[in-house]
Amino acid sequence: MPRGSGGPARASGKRARGGLTLLVDASSLIYRAFFAVPDTVRAPDGTQVNAAHGFLEMLSNLAVSYRPKFMVAALDDDWRPQWRVDLIDSYKTHRVA
Repeated sequence: MPRGSGGPARASGKRARGGLTLLVDASSLIYRAFFAVPDTVRAPDGTQVNAAHGFLEMLSNLAVSYRPKFMVAALDDDWRPQWRVDLIDSYKTHRVA
């Protein structure tokens, strides 16, 4: 989605010599895709593929909208690091488990 349109929460681009490089927060987009795409989206063998399908669709939309020369996807291995929880006592306490 074009900049300023309320597009993806976790994508940014920078024009470098040779064209646009788009940096994508893949962990965030995969998480969004998992909950945005119905769990009825499955592979022929019944495996749930909603997150993969949604993530690839988002990447495709970014590629079409921004036309980057390069696209880099970064992944986090720890979604809720303990230091973040310890930093603020009320961190996510309002959420129902």
